[in-house]
Amino acid sequence: MTDERDPTETATPEDRTQLFKVREALLNLHKELLNVERKRYEQNVGPVASEFEFFRLATSDPSFAWIGPMTTLIVDIDEKVASKEPITIGSIETLYVETRSVLASSVESPFKAEYTQLLQENPGLVMKHSAVMQALPVQERPPGAES
Repeated sequence: MTDERDPTETATPEDRTQLFKVREALLNLHKELLNVERKRYEQNVGPVASEFEFFRLATSDPSFAWIGPMTTLIVDIDEKVASKEPITIGSIETLYVETRSVLASSVESPFKAEYTQLLQENPGLVMKHSAVMQALPVQERPPGAES
C-alpha cells in the first residue's frame, strides 16, 4: 500500500491479508512480552498459581499495565476486522501508523521504557519485533523529505 490511494476505498483481499499478517506478528510479540513479564513477576513476587491467575494479573496488576498500548492496538485491529462495515484503506493505514507509533515511537512513555529495556535483554523479543516491522508495508517518505 505504498501508492497513493483513496482512504475511503474499501480494502482489497490483499490489503486484508497484509493486515492479518501484521496482526499475527503483533500477537506473537504480545505473547512473548507477557511471558517475559510473567517470568519477571515470578522472580520478584513468586510463582503464579494458575493460568486463570496469570490472566487476572495480566489484565489488572500494575506490573503488566505497561503492555496496555499493545493490547489496545490488537483489540483495535480485531474490532476493525470483525466490523460489519467494510474496512477502508484509511482505516488500515491508521492501524499501521498506530502500530509504528506503539513499537517505534520517539516519545517517552512507560511502554517505551519497558519495551526498550526488554528488547536489549531478550533476543527473542528482537526477532518478534522485527517480524512485526517486516509485516508492515513500506512506509512512504512524505513529499519533500530528503534521504
